[in-house]
Amino acid sequence: MAFSAMKGWTTQQKHVVAASYLGWTLDAFDYFLLVLVLTDIAKDSTRPFRRFSWATFFTLAMRPVGAYVFGRLADRYGRRPVMMIDVATYAALALRQRLRPT
Repeated sequence: MAFSAMKGWTTQQKHVVAASYLGWTLDAFDYFLLVLVLTDIAKDSTRPFRRFSWATFFTLAMRPVGAYVFGRLADRYGRRPVMMIDVATYAALALRQRLRPT
């Protein structure tokens, strides 16, 4: 892995770049795996494909907004309390969705 831009980098810096790239790759993999099977999920559901595709689009589109908002809150109040609020909000919304009649 000898690129000219990385010529003066230490081994630790190269490892950080490699780990960051692999982390991003795994994050992208799980998202695009969902995209690849979206048609099959819609077929197995009573919901139309369009609904799943819009939900997937808005999930991806709102990621930078959530990263900005929660990042700013974490910088101000600390990472742990903001993460706890984030997880509690996610759990409450998932529970609400689960309890809602279809």
